[in-house]
Amino acid sequence: MKFIDLAENGNNTPLSYVSGILLIFILYFLGSLGILVDLHFNFPTLSIESMDTEFYQTMGHTRFLFWVLFPYLLVFIGVLLHHRWMHQRPILQAFTAMENFRWKRSFFAFFLILFLMEAKPFRDILTALLAGLLVLILP
Repeated sequence: MKFIDLAENGNNTPLSYVSGILLIFILYFLGSLGILVDLHFNFPTLSIESMDTEFYQTMGHTRFLFWVLFPYLLVFIGVLLHHRWMHQRPILQAFTAMENFRWKRSFFAFFLILFLMEAKPFRDILTALLAGLLVLILP
C-alpha cells in the first residue's frame, strides 16, 4: 500500500480537516504565549520588543530556544492526537504506510546526518592539508 492510499481510511470529512487547521493555529498561538508569560513573571524589566544582546544574556540562550521551539512541539503533538482521534487512524500511519516502523532506516538517517554534521571540520582540515601538499609538490 502506498502512503497516499492511506488517506482513504478513517474519517475524512471536511469538518475534520477544518478542525485540524484550527487546532494548529490555536496550539501555535498558545505555545507562543509561553515566552510572554515567562517574561512577565520572571523578567519584568525585559520586554519582547528589545530583542538584543542584553535580552539573550538575561533570559539565557537555552531558555529562549525552548520557548521558540515550544509552539512547534505543541503543534506536532496536537496533529498526532488529531490524526488519531478525529481521523480515527493509528498514529503509526502518520509516519509510514508499512505495518511496522522501519527502525533501521531511522537509525541510518540519524547517523548519516550526525556524520555529515561532524565531517565538515575534518573536511576543512583535509582540504587544507591537500592544499599544503599541492604547494609542496607543484613547482
